[in-house]
Formats: sequence, structure tokens, C-alpha cells
Amino acid sequence: MLWGSTYLGIKFALISFPPFLLGGTRLPVADLVMFAVLRLRHTANPRPRQWLHCAIYGVLLLGVGNGVLAFAEQYISSSLAAALLAAQPVTIALVFGLFGKWPHKMEWLGISVGIVGVVLLNLDGELLANPLGVAALLVSMLGWSFGTVLAREKLDLPGGAMTTSIELLAGGLFQLIVSFILQEQMKPLQPQAIAGWVYLAVVSMIGFTSYTIVIRTLRPTLASSFSYVNPAVALLLGVLIGGESVSPIAVVGVGVIVIGVLFITLAQRRK
Repeated sequence: MLWGSTYLGIKFALISFPPFLLGGTRLPVADLVMFAVLRLRHTANPRPRQWLHCAIYGVLLLGVGNGVLAFAEQYISSSLAAALLAAQPVTIALVFGLFGKWPHKMEWLGISVGIVGVVLLNLDGELLANPLGVAALLVSMLGWSFGTVLAREKLDLPGGAMTTSIELLAGGLFQLIVSFILQEQMKPLQPQAIAGWVYLAVVSMIGFTSYTIVIRTLRPTLASSFSYVNPAVALLLGVLIGGESVSPIAVVGVGVIVIGVLFITLAQRRK
């Protein structure tokens, strides 16, 4: 539920913040809060190797995955951005296949149903009219997918909140560098943008900690199935709060995508 709401939070924050400066400011601030709490709890510092691996993880997930998503939302609505990202389990499954871990038959069925839903979504006029936004979302998906796979298969992460803290710092600094290179400029601060910035900073601490735990304990396809649920939440909030409109074909596409998660969940239970 929280993650599905971040798409609208990004849309509000973009009223005043350019996309990479948005992440480059909120993520390090969230990191400072988390790191202070970890120090108060006397959590042990990671080894140098873990610092490096967490930084790689953070750049891929937050620097590329989250930063490019914010860039894409300049061109398409928050609800349709979440809807297209429902195809994330497909890219994650294919990247995991490169490591010899292909999905089971039931998981392939769920992925196939999800692809049908994505095809329906791409019939929506908004996506067809904004190829740059769609291309940016594809880059975001690849960054997220490779970060997820490496975290599970190759990276030595300390786990829990410490992983999230370093991840937030690395991803935020990466976005700050990109923002500097692009010479992004702030717009006048608006109350909606400030509220979106604060909300995203808080949710990032909860969401990314949860995701790190999930990808280490569940099968890859089920771990990424949150992206099937996100569109339903994002569509609802986009219409009710964000004043966005959604075409009937997009609603049907999201419905088909969400059905895909049922097959993936059944596959997990049968395992």
C-alpha cells in the first residue's frame, strides 16, 4: 500500500523539485535518520566489502531504478507509470535466468498473464503519446532488476536497516551527481511538493528495508510481485487524490496484470 502511493508522491514532489534533485535530497536525509537510529541501537558497522556492495545495490535500485522513474513521471501520469512497471517481474525473472534460475511453469503462466495486461496498457493513448517516458521506465526496470538479482546472488549485504541506510546514501549521492551534470533547477516551493518530499523520505525507509528482506526470503518472482499490486493502488489514488483520468483499456490491463500475481502466489505455495 505504501509503495503504491509513492508514484503519486513523486508526481506531487515534481511540482517544485526536478527528478534527480528530488532523490538526491530526500534519500540522504532519510539515510541520516536511519543511521542515527542504528547508532543509538549500537548496530555494528558493515565490513568494507559490504559497504561497496551496498553502494552498488543502492546505485542500481535507487540511483537508476528510482531516479529514472521520477524522470519518466514528467511525461506520463503516476498511475500509468505504476501500471507499466507491473511488468517488473518479467525482467527480474529473465535476469535471474541468466544465473540459471528460471521460473517454474506456474510462475511462467503468471508472467504470461502479466505480459498480456502490459500489452493492453500499451494500447492506452497516453503511453503511445509519450515514448520518452516509456523508454525511461524501461531503463528504470532494468536498473531495478539487475540490482535485485545481484543482491540475492552476488552481493554481500549486511541485511536489514543497515543495508537500507547505505543504499539510501549511495542512491542519493548518485542522483545528486546526475542532477549536477544535467544542471537541474528548482521551481518555487509549493505545499504539495513539500508534502510529497517528506512523505517519500519516510516511506523510502520502510519500503526499501522491507524489499531487502523479501528478496532474500521469497522466490524471485513472488518477491517482485508487489509491482502487480502497485498499479491498483496507484490508479485509485491517482484518480481520487491526484485528479488523473484513466482510460477503460488501462483499467482492463491493470485487472489482467493483477490476476497474474495469483498464479505466482499459487506457485510459491506449491513449492
